[in-house]
Amino acid sequence: MAEYFKLPCFNQENYVEIKLPRPEGSAGTNDGNGTEIICCVDTSGSMAGSPINNVCEVLRDIYQRTQKDYRLFTYNTQTDTKRTLKTLFEQNTNLQASGGTAFACIFTSIKDYLLQNSSSKKATTFIFMTDGQDNEPNSQALKKSIEMLKLILSGMTNSPPITFHVIGFGEVNDQFLNQIRTFG
Repeated sequence: MAEYFKLPCFNQENYVEIKLPRPEGSAGTNDGNGTEIICCVDTSGSMAGSPINNVCEVLRDIYQRTQKDYRLFTYNTQTDTKRTLKTLFEQNTNLQASGGTAFACIFTSIKDYLLQNSSSKKATTFIFMTDGQDNEPNSQALKKSIEMLKLILSGMTNSPPITFHVIGFGEVNDQFLNQIRTFG
């Protein structure tokens, strides 16, 4: 069985489809032995306008359909890990997209999250919603953050599955987004 979302975007003619495997024995909640879902949303200036509005619509719809308070990590050149889908739903205002993009900050936050929760018995799924445009795609900080994240993931072989999904919004960097998708 899987958790499955088919969510309208834009003018109700296009859909985002998300299908997440449900671990055996899970009733689909994000407690106990279920799946921890973390939405990682790019809030940089390149996501302004339709992309960030569509992301917020999708996130609110996920919360409204599931009533599960999944974590929401937002990032541009800094990461905010204190939000949840429920807070976004209750505030009923869109995320603000501004500034540059540094994927190094979100990869570092994910690495830190995994280390802090290394004893968790839950499968973890990260869903990236981004255009994949990093301001410094060849920077040492980005390369180091990717290496550190991959190192942590390689050492978690006995942990529940860790999966990365990517949904591109706006003009996307397909090659970089595919690299993110293969982390887990």
